[in-house]
Amino acid sequence: MTASNPSPDEDIISDDESEGEEIVTKPSAKPTNKNARTYASNRNPVHGFIDGVGRGNRVLKMARRRALKTVFTDQSQASSNWRRLTRDFITRAEDISNRTASWLYVAAHNPSAGQPFTHFASRRLRMEAPKDLQKIHQHVASMMTVLKRADRANSIQHEKDKEQSLLKIKQIEDQLTAANEVARKAEAEAQALREEAAARDRLLRQYGWSPGNVPTQAAT
Repeated sequence: MTASNPSPDEDIISDDESEGEEIVTKPSAKPTNKNARTYASNRNPVHGFIDGVGRGNRVLKMARRRALKTVFTDQSQASSNWRRLTRDFITRAEDISNRTASWLYVAAHNPSAGQPFTHFASRRLRMEAPKDLQKIHQHVASMMTVLKRADRANSIQHEKDKEQSLLKIKQIEDQLTAANEVARKAEAEAQALREEAAARDRLLRQYGWSPGNVPTQAAT
């Protein structure tokens, strides 16, 4: 079941369970200290603590049973694994609720999903509180709709910003190309003037005049 968000001033409580997940290293021919068993627990959080778990209106300090796996950085990979991973955790949720006769409700959605959000309610919750469950479901459905719309709006704005950035880059590249063309023409004109000056100097030397000592008029 969902709970209201805890306020920053509320204390963090600890999940004081005595059992932990046993982690056994690969055995070798001779036992060494490296093969010692360790347990994931609040006293020995070898995988850190779960982020986002709570009990009632308070944050719950609960050690992870296993290490977090690598985040999918590519959206196509995240989308392709979404259904598989969702099926896995809902299967676990059903098993937990059936074995422990618990009230359990979970919901999940993905920004790239083309279908409505996925949810599961335990058998006991469906039997004992069908009307309240319907209210919870409607509230979550409304929240997911808002999140999807906001995400889509952010994506559209992102694409617009990207398009504007590409347009600015194109304009800068065009300006740079034009400036390079102007510089190329100026260099070509300067080279032509240098060649013209060199030809003039050669002509002056043929008549015995130095380039810096040109007579103002020819001798009579």
